[in-house]
Amino acid sequence: MALLPKIFLESVVAIGTPGTNNIMAWIGTGFVYGYPTGNKDAEGNNLYRVYLVTNKHVIDGQKDLWMRLNPEEGKPGQDVHLGIRSDSGESMWHYHKDPSIDLAVTLLNLQFLRERKLQFGFVEDDNHVVDRQQLKDGGLTAGDPVYVLGFPLGRIGKDRLYAVCRGGIVARCSEWIEGRGKEILVDATVFPGNSGGPVFAGFYFASVTGTKIRNKSEFIGVVQSYIPYTDVAISQQTRRPRITFEENSGLTSVIPADFLRDIIRDIETKYSTPPKVSSS
Repeated sequence: MALLPKIFLESVVAIGTPGTNNIMAWIGTGFVYGYPTGNKDAEGNNLYRVYLVTNKHVIDGQKDLWMRLNPEEGKPGQDVHLGIRSDSGESMWHYHKDPSIDLAVTLLNLQFLRERKLQFGFVEDDNHVVDRQQLKDGGLTAGDPVYVLGFPLGRIGKDRLYAVCRGGIVARCSEWIEGRGKEILVDATVFPGNSGGPVFAGFYFASVTGTKIRNKSEFIGVVQSYIPYTDVAISQQTRRPRITFEENSGLTSVIPADFLRDIIRDIETKYSTPPKVSSS
C-alpha cells in the first residue's frame, strides 16, 4: 500500500548551479505545479498551466540555474537550463506581494520538455491542494502525519533523480489556521538542499472519537528552512562566552499553500495564454 501517490514523487526536481570546474552544485529543491485552465482535451482530461516552484532564497543571487529531470526509458537524469531573466532583462520568476513570503514561481516550457521525452508529474491545484479553510474544515491538528520531499545535502541519486522522502508530524498549525501567523511548523528534520520542496499531509484510517478521518494525502505547503537553535560554550576560567554553536532543532517552517496560490493567480492575470498540458 503506497502512502504517497507516484505523481507527487515525480513532481519533484533538483535545482542546481555550476560550481567548481563546472560540476553542478545541487542547492535546492523545486516541484512542478499545475493550475487548471478550465478547459479539457479531446479525451475529456483537464488542461493545466504548469509552473516550477521553489524558495526565493534558492534562486536569489544566482547567475545560472539548472534543474534535473528523468528521461523516459530509464535513461540517466538530464539537466535542463532554467532562465533567470528574459532577453529584455525582465525577471522570469514571480514572487509574492509580501516580501517576507519565501517563494519563487516560473512558467515551464512544456514543448521543450516533451520534445526531450522528460518525465514529470505535477501537483494538481484542483485535486491535491488544501488551503487554510480546508485545513480547518478537515480538522488538521498537531500530531497528524506529514511527508517532506526533496534533496537534503544535494543527495539527488547517482544516475537518475530520486527524491528523498522524510516522514514527520504536524508540530503546530493552529496559529496559521486561526490567522495569527504565516507558517505551519512540522516536526521533520530537513537540511540545506530541502529548501523549496513540497510538504504533504498524510492520510489515516483511524482517529480520535469526534475527529475526522483523512482518506488521502494532500499538498499543504512548501519547505522554507529548518529552525535552528543556538548554544554557547562558556569558558570555565573567565566565565565568558567563547564559542556559539548553531544546531538543527528538528522543526521545519512550512509556507502554506495559500501563498503559492496567491502568486499563481497573479501570474494568471498577467498572462492570458501560458503553456498547457493534460493531466493524463
